Amino acid sequence: MNNITKVYIGVLVVVLVLLTLLELNKTPIINWSLNYELEEKSPFGLYVFNEEAESFFDNKLEKTSESPYNYLPDSATTPKNYLIIENNFTEQGFDKLLTQIDKGSNLFLATSFISDFIIDTLNLKANYSYSINDTMEIYFTDEKIKEPIILDKTTTTNFVTKIDTVTTRILAYSENEDHEKEAILTQIKYGKGKVFILNQPILFTNYYLLKEGNDKIIPHVFDYMPKQETVWFQDEEMIGVSYSPMRFILQNKSLKYAWYTILVSIILFAFFTAKRKQRIIPIKEPVTNKSVEFVRNIGNLYLQEGNDKDMAHKKATYFLQKVRTELYIPTDELDDAFARKLQLKTNQSKENIEEAMRLIKKAIHPKAPIQREEFIKLNKLLDEIYK
Repeated sequence: MNNITKVYIGVLVVVLVLLTLLELNKTPIINWSLNYELEEKSPFGLYVFNEEAESFFDNKLEKTSESPYNYLPDSATTPKNYLIIENNFTEQGFDKLLTQIDKGSNLFLATSFISDFIIDTLNLKANYSYSINDTMEIYFTDEKIKEPIILDKTTTTNFVTKIDTVTTRILAYSENEDHEKEAILTQIKYGKGKVFILNQPILFTNYYLLKEGNDKIIPHVFDYMPKQETVWFQDEEMIGVSYSPMRFILQNKSLKYAWYTILVSIILFAFFTAKRKQRIIPIKEPVTNKSVEFVRNIGNLYLQEGNDKDMAHKKATYFLQKVRTELYIPTDELDDAFARKLQLKTNQSKENIEEAMRLIKKAIHPKAPIQREEFIKLNKLLDEIYK
């Protein structure tokens, strides 16, 4: 055994010892993010709900990763219940759902943000809440559910603040700091069917389903729908299942460490071997001006990614920077005084200024979501205000 081989073996042993020590001393880290993933066992995953969902719906549950638009036919079919939990869908998909609901189907929508097209279609009015209480007590109007559900970890959400009492009922509510009732679970009649909107989907996460007593209360929210086949539209990203060939290896602890050992060995072998050989001298191409190409690539990247929130934040930030440096208006406080100064210097209508201020605040707020329609409207307004 020569010296080089001894070095390889020594390094390999050291790496294995270090990996073993790191694994033995690893402190479990709890993921408290609101992920709503079906296979996630962290507090705010949906693993428990996904496992127990069949019993919640009397074993009449179908799960699909297709969108409502692709899954549903254009014409009405046999009435069913449809379930959507924190899953984005298009206005066209919602129109197809309404076609089914109008003929007797039901939709249970659990979402922390109610889209504008849903609010307008169902004749509702919602208020987005940025500041929330540390705890929230949810009371049900149904006498069968006597005990409230206590949420000690709530989320920013839309609260339905105006309803049409002819077609709409509040099934569950909470009280804010001013002792005013805010709808949590709302039932809206639409044709022969109904739409149920729950603005605290966090109720269905592992954290709350595993709390004592909640497992007997929370499933009752589905009792408002008739006992019929239910279709659960699951987001592909929410499912969180990997179909990579490496999935089996990485799920098995022993195979995973063996795989990592092989990778480290290959890297070390390549490193020591490369030092003993003459490196190829690369051919250097002359420096070219690729500024235009860079800008085009960045533009295409944003277009493909479709991150409306990020683009809206950058647009709003750039606009405020121009207001500070070119119009000499401080932007520390985006209040009425700022709006009046901006209106005077830009000669724009009061309505345009107020709408732009609302969208700018939403764009720069770290937790407020931005829809594609809102981003387009913000972009158009800011371009008109500051030509």
